Amino acid sequence: MASERKISLIGAGRMGGKVVKALSENPFGGMADIIAVYDSDPQKIGKSLNELYGYGGDLIVSDISSNFLRCAGVLDFSNGSAVQENLPRVVEQMRPTAVIIGATGILSTFDARLAELAKKTRIARSNNWSEEVCYFLNKTVPDAASKFPISEGWQVDVTDAHHNQKGDGYSGTALTIAEITAGVNGLGKDDIVVQIPYKSSTLYVPYRELEKDFSSQELQKYKSKRPLNKIVLHTGTRAGNIIGYHRVDFYKGDLHEKIENDVPDRILFARGALKALFIMLGCFDEYPPGSVFEPKDIFDLE
Repeated sequence: MASERKISLIGAGRMGGKVVKALSENPFGGMADIIAVYDSDPQKIGKSLNELYGYGGDLIVSDISSNFLRCAGVLDFSNGSAVQENLPRVVEQMRPTAVIIGATGILSTFDARLAELAKKTRIARSNNWSEEVCYFLNKTVPDAASKFPISEGWQVDVTDAHHNQKGDGYSGTALTIAEITAGVNGLGKDDIVVQIPYKSSTLYVPYRELEKDFSSQELQKYKSKRPLNKIVLHTGTRAGNIIGYHRVDFYKGDLHEKIENDVPDRILFARGALKALFIMLGCFDEYPPGSVFEPKDIFDLE
C-alpha cells in the first residue's frame, strides 16, 4: 500500500530541483519524502539531485520503476510529450492517490485521454502552480476584463517574457490569460489570434491553427490589419534568466490600462504544486476522481 508520505517526481530539470529544495525547507512539517525521480535525459540518469542542483540525494532513474508503486503522490514537471507518454502508465499501472501535472506543451489532442485517466485517480493540471499567479488568473484578470470590455471598444493584448531557453512562442499561462479574457467577454478560443512577425509584415493567426504546418503561400492569407474584436496573443520575449512575466494591456483610443504579474523565483511554482498535492492527499472526499482539477479548485483565493 502506498505511503501518504511518499511522493515521486517525474522530470529532473530546473523545476524538479526546485521541488526538492522546497521540500528541504520543510513547509509541510516533514510529511513527505521523495522516493523516486525519473528523467529521460541520459546526461542526468544515474546522477543525484544534489550533484545537479546542490540539494537532494535521490538518484535519477531512466525507468518508471517499482518505487513508483509505493508512492501516494506524483509530481510531473517533465514536458508535454513526456506527460502524454508516461501518464497513462503511471495512472493505470501504479495508481497513485493524486497526480499534479506542472508540465507545459501538452497538446489539446490529449485532453480527452486526460479526462479518461482522471476517472481512475485524482489529477490536477496547470501550466503555473504559483498561488500568486493563481490569484492573478482567477481574480485580477477577470476583474480587469470586466472593467475594460471588448464590446465597449477596448482592445486586449497579452504578452509574456521568459528565459532564453524556453522554446515556445507564447507561454501556457499567456494562453490561459487570453482564454479567461475571452470567456469574460462572451467569446471563445476562436476569438484568440497570435501576432507573428513575418518578413516585413505582421500575421494574425488563429491560435487553434498553429499546430498545423504552413507553407509560405498559406501564410499569406493571415496578412492583415489587426482583426476587430479579437484578443491578440503576442509571441513572447525570450531573454536572460526571466522566470515568468505576464502583462495584459487594454487599449481604447488614447486610453491605456494594464495589469501585470512577475514571478521572481521558480520555487514559487514548486511550493504551490506541493501544497496542492498535499491538500488533495489529505482531502479525498473533496477531490474525487472524475475531474481534472485546477489551482482555483484547490487554493483559497479570498
